Amino acid sequence: MKRFNMTGMGNVKDKMVQENFNSADNIMNAFQNELDAQHGKEISEEQYQSGYSQSENVRYVLQWMMNC
Repeated sequence: MKRFNMTGMGNVKDKMVQENFNSADNIMNAFQNELDAQHGKEISEEQYQSGYSQSENVRYVLQWMMNC
């Protein structure tokens, strides 16, 4: 999970700089899937809720940017 956070978030940033918002959204979706998979295993409920909420906010912005 920690490895994905560092690598995945860097990839999201790179895709946003390239204005490839769809790819960035796909990476965030994969992050949410990883959160779901690790929920109750490697991460606590609080970490899950925080990570999911923050990733939803990022995805909302990405989807807005795709539709501009």
